[in-house]
Amino acid sequence: MKITPWLRMEEFTQIQDNKITGIDLRYLLGAGPRFKIFQKEKSAMYFAALPMFEYEEDLYPEKRKVIEKNFRLSTYLSLTWQANAILTLVHTTYYQPLLRNINDFKIFSESKLRLSISKHAAIEIGYRFIYDNDPIPGIPGSIYYLDNSLKFSF
Repeated sequence: MKITPWLRMEEFTQIQDNKITGIDLRYLLGAGPRFKIFQKEKSAMYFAALPMFEYEEDLYPEKRKVIEKNFRLSTYLSLTWQANAILTLVHTTYYQPLLRNINDFKIFSESKLRLSISKHAAIEIGYRFIYDNDPIPGIPGSIYYLDNSLKFSF
């Protein structure tokens, strides 16, 4: 919901699973303000600070408690740069501390390079970094991966 040219209210919900990080189910629900830092012809930057509820079930319940219910702050900084009609770069980094203990946090960082090959098709190369300073025992705290995809839109 647009409030002013530089302020919007944003709400989100998300369902995740990730065998690599040991998450069987992660459900997120949140809302809050998003600020437009700047917007130019070929670039834009946004910042948001959104309180959220997090429900998480581990894949490996024998290693620690099975279910977590937390309130976190989901802050993010997002930058988009469109070099030309063919090439676009989008980067977003999320920092999600627990509200009751800011020393327990997660970081998600994603960069995508999009190369349009036609009006309806594009190639995307993505890099993702995940950090959890309190991971499930036996799961690394830092995980990163590269993915490639072919996108079609109609």
